[in-house]
This record gives sequence, structure tokens and C-alpha cells, in this order.
Amino acid sequence: MSEFKGKKGPWSWVGGVLCNESYIVGRFESPPSSEDKALIAAAPELLEALQWAMRKIGSYTQRTSSNQTYCDQVDKANAAIAKALGRQPLQEREMEVQLIKSDDTKTLMARGEHDMESIIDAAIAADEIDESYRDDYLKGTHSVTWMRATPRDGYSTWYYEAKEASRGAFKASLVTILW
Repeated sequence: MSEFKGKKGPWSWVGGVLCNESYIVGRFESPPSSEDKALIAAAPELLEALQWAMRKIGSYTQRTSSNQTYCDQVDKANAAIAKALGRQPLQEREMEVQLIKSDDTKTLMARGEHDMESIIDAAIAADEIDESYRDDYLKGTHSVTWMRATPRDGYSTWYYEAKEASRGAFKASLVTILW
């Protein structure tokens, strides 16, 4: 997840001026209500807590009639994080592709169901792979499977196959080559 690049919290109010330990974060001609002030001052901690929670939850499983509300809330949380970071919500962004390397394989992974060429094109556009590797990936294997992500402190996220019903499982399209 991306890090907030604005003025770090905690924030507090001094009259109509919003401050952190080192900077003036914002000035207001007419001071906000006490309720708005409390919410604004808590924003950095709220963002940090929501990002932590979403890393622990991971992605939701395939939307079904029994988990609709849960999926809607995960979407809202991800949209709020995107808004706070000045980004488009995931549903409105282009396909995101990750390059995952192991000792003997390179895998391009995209959340959702996508065809092989779309994944390769998105990986090239995102500079995950060089255009010169296109033919190598076109000769690779394409699969759609259920995956889970496990964040590891100090390391990259670990992805592994999961059962559809597993908490945090998401459908992913993979293009894998041996190297």
C-alpha cells in the first residue's frame, strides 16, 4: 500500500490553524465545527489504521449473495484510502500487474480474470517487464486461480494459492515462465 505523502500526524488545532509538531497543516477563514475539527485532526491516524486493517484483511473473496455487505465495505475502505492518497479507487484504475519472482519462475499476476495478452500489455505499460520479454511470456502458461496475500514485515508480500472459500482469497490471472 502507498504511504501518505502529506504532512504527518498527529495533527492538533491552535485556534483556526491545524498544525502538527513541525508545520502548519492548514488555515481556515472560518473555523470548522468542533466535530469537524476532531475528524480532521484524527485523519492521519485513521488512514494509518485503515491501511493496517486492509493489509490484515487482504482482498475479499468472489462477491456472492451471502457476502455482499462485506465486499461493499471492503470496497468503501479501499476507496477511502485511495481518496486520502489522491488516487483513483481500484475499480476505476487500469489493471495492476505484479511481477513475482521465485528461484525458477517469473509470474505476472493481475487480480481478476484477464487474458494472457492483456496481462502482458499491462505489465509492459507499468514497466514491470521490458517489451523485449513479450514473446517469452506469450510462450508461458496462463491460469486463473484463487490466491491469498500475506504481508511480511520487512519483506515483500507472499502470495500463494488458496481455496475459493478462504478468508481473504481473491481470483487472480497468472502468466508464468521458467527462467
